[in-house]
Amino acid sequence: MAEGNATRGGIAGYIGRKATDLQHPLTVLEDAGLLVRAPEPLRGGRSRYRITEPLIAFYQAVMRPAWTALEQRRGSDEAAGPGA
Repeated sequence: MAEGNATRGGIAGYIGRKATDLQHPLTVLEDAGLLVRAPEPLRGGRSRYRITEPLIAFYQAVMRPAWTALEQRRGSDEAAGPGA
């Protein structure tokens, strides 16, 4: 989710907040069907979050890692002018 951080503590650490601050926002995203929380069987009570919305999952998996390259390509196309 957050650059590979899928636990509440990992997400909180990535964005610089306390894990307790994320309870409500994560619950809202779960209730909206955008996230699902699944227990980790080998980690005793810890849960991992996973994106369930296909468009957001696609963006995170495919578009976001290549976004800088896509923006640079777009900039070079615009600099070349129309019909380039």
